[in-house]
Amino acid sequence: MVQHSTHDNLPDASSRLYRWGVAACRHRLAILILPTLIALACLPLLATVEDRLSSGGWLPFGSEAAQVDRVLDEQFGRHATAHYLLFSDPNGSLLATETLFRREVERTVAPLRNDPSVLAIHTWGTTTNPALHPLLISDDERQSLAIVMVDQDVKTAAAEIPRLRELLTNDVLDVQIGGWPATTEDFRDLTSSDLRRAELFSVPIALAVLLVVFGGVLIAGLPLVTTALALIPTLAAVAIMSRYLETSVFTINVVVMIGLAVGIDYALILVSRYREELANHEPPHAMGVTLATAGRTIIVSGMAVAIGLLGLLTVGVDAATSTAIAASIVVFLGVLVSLSVLPAALSLLGNRVRIHGLVRLGKGGGITHRFGWFATTARAVLDRNPVPALAGSCAMLLLLAAPVLDMRPEPPGMTVLPQSQPARQMFDSVRADFSTSTLSPITLVVEPRNGRPMTNARNLNDLEAFTEALDEIEGVESVVSVWSFLPSGFGSGFLAGGIQVDEELAAVVQPYLTANAAVVEVNIRAAPGSEAAKAILDTIRTEHPRLSDGAFTVLAGGETATSVDLIGHLTDRLPWTLGLVTLATAVVLAVHFRSVLLPVKAV
Repeated sequence: MVQHSTHDNLPDASSRLYRWGVAACRHRLAILILPTLIALACLPLLATVEDRLSSGGWLPFGSEAAQVDRVLDEQFGRHATAHYLLFSDPNGSLLATETLFRREVERTVAPLRNDPSVLAIHTWGTTTNPALHPLLISDDERQSLAIVMVDQDVKTAAAEIPRLRELLTNDVLDVQIGGWPATTEDFRDLTSSDLRRAELFSVPIALAVLLVVFGGVLIAGLPLVTTALALIPTLAAVAIMSRYLETSVFTINVVVMIGLAVGIDYALILVSRYREELANHEPPHAMGVTLATAGRTIIVSGMAVAIGLLGLLTVGVDAATSTAIAASIVVFLGVLVSLSVLPAALSLLGNRVRIHGLVRLGKGGGITHRFGWFATTARAVLDRNPVPALAGSCAMLLLLAAPVLDMRPEPPGMTVLPQSQPARQMFDSVRADFSTSTLSPITLVVEPRNGRPMTNARNLNDLEAFTEALDEIEGVESVVSVWSFLPSGFGSGFLAGGIQVDEELAAVVQPYLTANAAVVEVNIRAAPGSEAAKAILDTIRTEHPRLSDGAFTVLAGGETATSVDLIGHLTDRLPWTLGLVTLATAVVLAVHFRSVLLPVKAV
C-alpha cells in the first residue's frame, strides 16, 4: 500500500500556474464556453479536410527527381494530369480491336469530351498520335487503355474520382480508373477507414480504461471531450494548411493518434494529482497546487513532444513538414486545453470528482492505490538489483526495436496500396498485360552539353542514338521520346527545320522537345521502387555519359527516382535531425529539472 502526503513542500501560492488554477475554478463557465465556441466555428472546415490531401510531397528539396519535376513544369508545360481508363470484356469474348468494343469505349468517354477541364482524350484507334497506338492495347488485344488529360493538379483531379467512377460506367465493358489521381483518392479512402476503425475500437477501449481508473462516467469522459476540443481546431488548421502546402494523406492519422495520446495522458496526470490535493484542501487551492505541480509537468512534456515533432522540419520534404506542423499544433492545443478546460470542468463537477476508481482515500488524508503493492514490489526489486534491472530493461527495449533494422522507408506509391484498392488492381493489370506500357515510367530530362539548342540536327541525331542505347538496357521494355511520335524515315534535319515552320509538328513534339532539353520516358517491367527498378535507374544515372557518348547531361525522375532520392536524403539528414532533437530536448529538461544528469538519462 503506497501513501502520498500533500501537506509538505507545497508550491508558492504566488506562482502563475497556482493563480491560474484558482482563476480556472472561479471563472469556469467562461473558460468552458470559449473553446467550445471555437470548436463549433471550426466544424465547417472539417468537411473539407480531406479534399486537398496528397499522396505526394515526398520529393526532397533540390533532389534530382525534384529538378526533373521542375523542368517538366516550367519548360514542357506539363501542368496537366492524366487519368488512365482500362477497358475489358468481363466475359472475355470481345477483342479490343473489334468494332463493338471500340464503340463502347467511345460511348463511355463521350461525356468527358465536352468537359472544360479535359484537354485531350486518347483511345486506341482514335488517337492522332501514332506512337500511342501500341501503348494503348494489351499484348493479347483483350484490353485497351484510354488516357484522359485534364487541366488540373493531382489533388483537384483526385477529388473528381468518385464522380468519374459514377459517370464512366458501361453495361458491356468493365471500366477501371487508375493513375496518380486515383491512387491519391484511394489513399484518402484508406485514411478515412483507418479513422473510422479508430473510432470504433480505440475510443471505446480508452473509455473503458478511463472508467476503471477514474471510477465514474462523467470524469472518465472528460479526457475524450478535451481531446476533441484540441483535435477539431487542429483538423481545421490542416484543412487551411493543405491549400498552401502539400499535405500528406497520413497527416490526419498522425494528428488523431498523437491528439488522443497526449489528451488522455495529460488528463490522467492532472486528475490524479487534483484528487490527491482535493483530499486535503478546498477546490480552488487544490487546483492551484495541481497546476503549479502537475501543470508544470504537462508543459515540459508538451515541449519535449513538440520538439521531437518539429525535428521533422529538418527532413526537408513537404509531407514531413506538414505532418510536423499539424502534430505540433495538436500537442500545443492539447497542453492548452489540459491547463484550462480540464481544470474548469473538474471544478464544475464538484464532489463527483471524489469518486475513486483505482485510487482511494486512506487514513490521515493520504491516498491509497489499489495496486500500490505493485509499486512497492517494483521499487524493492530496483533498489536491491539495480544493475540486472537496468540490463534487463535495455535488452527488452533493444528487442522491441529490432524490427527497425529491417525497415525500408518508401514514399506512398501505387505499389504501396493494398491489392484490394481499385487503383492498385488496375496498376497490376497494366503491368502484367501491357508489356509496352507503364503508369509510372522513369522520366529523363536530357540537355545538350555542346551549348547548341536541343533542336539542333546533330543533337536530335544524338538523342535518337541515346534512346536506342537505353532500349538495350536489361529490364527496359520500351523508350518513348520525340522520335516515337514521328513517321519512320523522318530525319533529324527535317525535324529541326520542320518545327520552326510547321505549327502542327511543333505542337506534337512540344511535350517531349524544347530548344533547351528533351524528355525521354523509360518504360520498365519491374514495379516502381523495386530492386530491379532501382538497378535500372542506377545504370541510367551512372552510365548516361557512356550511353549518350558524352553528348548529354541527364536527370532522372519518376516514382522510382523519388524513392531512391528520398531514402538517400533521409539517410543524410537523420543524424542531424536526431542530434538537434536530442540537444533541444536535453536543454528543456535541464532547465526544468535544474540538473545535467537527469536530462542525459532521459535522452
